[in-house]
Amino acid sequence: MIYFNKKGQAAAEMAIFGSIVIFVLSVLISYVQKLNDQQLSKMESFRQALQKANTYQGKETESPGASVQYFLAQNRRHADLAGGFGKGVTESVNSDASVYWAIPTASHYGSSGGGASTDLRLAKINDDQKQADLENEFFVNLKSGNSSEPGLEYNEIKYKGEGVAGITNTRQSARKETITTTLPSVNITQYSYRAPSGEYRYHSEVPGYARKVEKRLQWQTAH
Repeated sequence: MIYFNKKGQAAAEMAIFGSIVIFVLSVLISYVQKLNDQQLSKMESFRQALQKANTYQGKETESPGASVQYFLAQNRRHADLAGGFGKGVTESVNSDASVYWAIPTASHYGSSGGGASTDLRLAKINDDQKQADLENEFFVNLKSGNSSEPGLEYNEIKYKGEGVAGITNTRQSARKETITTTLPSVNITQYSYRAPSGEYRYHSEVPGYARKVEKRLQWQTAH
């Protein structure tokens, strides 16, 4: 009897310890994913600002290049170990960058009022880019005053069928998400879709048939 009690105690301890390990791993994975997305967002906002500033061609009275303030807001889909099959959880990531790029020409030197660079303020929300004609103080508000309201429709089905070859288990889910992002000068509604690369992205012009993302998993076990 003592032997069986020890086995039961060991099983209980393993169950408790295993659940704690799984919880710690889920927290660690979530933290690493958020940190990675934030770093990618910072690098992308700088690259976009640099590209816009470098390629901008102004008027004859302006120098090539521009002074660009670029704000990037993204919704990223993270793993959710406690959620349903293919559900995930949506996290918001924001970053901004400022780049000044100007190449004065000879005709600009000494000209009164000439050679001034253009100020561009751009905001990109997921896959939609907006140009903001705003003063600096309003752009600061635009960077700090954004909010996203996710609306998620999710269904999951589990079923199994038994045949001669064995038992077939099937899990499938359908996910449809709508996100409305509100900024001081922009209010935009976007829909989730799955890009050819497999990444989940958001755009305001997603066709209705592509707004629902379906996943299906099937496996079989022998008798």
